[in-house]
Amino acid sequence: MKTNMERANLPVVPSVDEVDQGRGLFKGGIAMHAMIRSYSGKGGKELADFLVQRQAEVKAVIGGVQGLVSYDIIRTGEGCMTITVCNDKAGTDESLAKARTWLKENASHIEGAMPQVSEGNVEVHLP
Repeated sequence: MKTNMERANLPVVPSVDEVDQGRGLFKGGIAMHAMIRSYSGKGGKELADFLVQRQAEVKAVIGGVQGLVSYDIIRTGEGCMTITVCNDKAGTDESLAKARTWLKENASHIEGAMPQVSEGNVEVHLP
């Protein structure tokens, strides 16, 4: 009998023993790590506007990250969040360092723009 995931033709998350827990590496060669940076509260909306206005610079900075798979800026009701997906944790760590440096150099005038950071191995990826 097929599971709902199989019926929907979605990839099924491998069992724990099929995953290299240290790198999020599935059998079959898929390895990705994601990081979400959420900016809300004081300065959140201003930062969202600033990132969109300066998106060419943001693309140049984040686009140079080794192993970058995707990067998105999502506007929220209280600011924005960015989602970075890379081939491994080293890539998302590099994106965080580059983002922090760029924000310090270019957006230090925006008060309170410190992100809440969440990260982890990608368990299911839909192309």
